[in-house]
Amino acid sequence: MKKINVIISNDNKYAVTDWNAREWYLSLNDGDTATVATGTMLNELRVGVRSEEIEQFSFEFKGQTINCGESGQLSDWPIGLFDHLMIQMYSLMKGIPYGEAKKQAHDKKRG
Repeated sequence: MKKINVIISNDNKYAVTDWNAREWYLSLNDGDTATVATGTMLNELRVGVRSEEIEQFSFEFKGQTINCGESGQLSDWPIGLFDHLMIQMYSLMKGIPYGEAKKQAHDKKRG
């Protein structure tokens, strides 16, 4: 099982398209650092943990340590962590502008 160090980044130079995310994941070697800039990239790593291809991992996001457990679940999914798809779906399903969808989605996460 490979050990991958995970860093979350908002720098576009690390972003891999959805189309190429699987290839990116498969290119990772034991001990590599994966700089993750998209939700699809993060999900590839989560699937890898679930499939027992890579070890469970942790990463820092806005000063908080997030752990990826054995089934690929995250210990927390803070506001702002790759939540664009959720916001887009709120906008599409509710027929509301992006800004309002973002507010509603974040309000729901806050409980």
